[in-house]
Amino acid sequence: MSINIIDEERVAFKAAIRALVNNDRILEGLIDDIEFNTNLLTQIYTKFGIEKQYETDILLGNALDDYDDWSHIVSLSGYSIWSYPITNFLDDDENQMFNNDISLSYRGEAGALIDSYFDYVINARYEDDATPSYVYTDLTSNIQNEGASDTIIEADGSYLYIGDASTFIEVSLNFYTTAVGLTMDIEYYDGADWTPLDYTDETSNLSENGDILFSDPGDWAETTVDGNTGYFIRIVATSIVNIPEIRTISMGDSVTDLLRLTSTEKDEGTYSWCFYNDTIYVTIPNTANSTAVEGIIYITADSTIASLKNYFITNNEYKVNYAKADYDDELSFNYLMEFDNTDLGSDDATPLEEILVVNHALDSEYPIVQVYNNDDEIMTPDVITYIDSNTINIDFTSFIPLSGTWHTKIVK
Repeated sequence: MSINIIDEERVAFKAAIRALVNNDRILEGLIDDIEFNTNLLTQIYTKFGIEKQYETDILLGNALDDYDDWSHIVSLSGYSIWSYPITNFLDDDENQMFNNDISLSYRGEAGALIDSYFDYVINARYEDDATPSYVYTDLTSNIQNEGASDTIIEADGSYLYIGDASTFIEVSLNFYTTAVGLTMDIEYYDGADWTPLDYTDETSNLSENGDILFSDPGDWAETTVDGNTGYFIRIVATSIVNIPEIRTISMGDSVTDLLRLTSTEKDEGTYSWCFYNDTIYVTIPNTANSTAVEGIIYITADSTIASLKNYFITNNEYKVNYAKADYDDELSFNYLMEFDNTDLGSDDATPLEEILVVNHALDSEYPIVQVYNNDDEIMTPDVITYIDSNTINIDFTSFIPLSGTWHTKIVK
């Protein structure tokens, strides 16, 4: 059964309502089906004592005794970043977070909390007048403080120099106004000349927020730009229609960089989260059309305790599913036994059978049994009989005589 798509221009009002009601029923059915399968899997994991790879349905600060574990990190335009401590968390593409059952976008693991900025960001505008030359404008301070928008490339032949005291391999750009019709080259200084740099452009020629990635070219050398010495790259516009205006240029990979939202994402209420240093970071709205909904759909760094309780306990439920850092994808075992033909026997009731009696003392009713031959190949015995919570009989009649030494693992 698929969800009904409502086309307001083609569907009558009553039919649209019926379709929406039917959608609710479909979703409720899917939820019930998922809950049943979840219970079934939980039973299997419990029955056989299998370690789970993921922690599931973990609530974050949803009660009186832990809501104040949420901490405000930074306020940005239209949203803030809040943090919550987490243990045994592993960065994994399958990690999930939900706010009132609405999925948030997982942006991965950050490399730092706050943006790391470059030592130098310099615009070089070419002026073709009586004495052709470049006019340099130092944008460093304004960009580091996310001040007013700065024009970074003004015309064909203009340069944007980005430099630091140390070499770097990533430039993250966040724009007020993106470029249109821009093509560009990127160069680095090799000690003698400015040389083309091999790079990956996730900004699509500065037409969207993103990163420019590259490897250290190996022969990168320091140079001096407008009196500033460091390792520089320079972006040169080869054509341009609409001039880009920058908000920030950073080294990327920080929490604030990973969670920076576009105006479209803010308008659509598409929020995100990431992980860094045993802590989850989440974007949460910090403004709305009315202050009456503070504690319902938004909170701020200055929200009262009452508003914080209303937001995290009463009106919003944040929960996560995540990979465990200590999960061992190699199936652990609790009991190992080596055996050969001399360890097999029979009893009076079944004199023709060759039985291995395993006394594992794990006090487990149905542990997992694995059998390996002398070539470490997994074998399937004739019959496995669980005698009691500490004893298993394994029938190897059809394998007689055994070749060499075999072993069995009993996993609780």
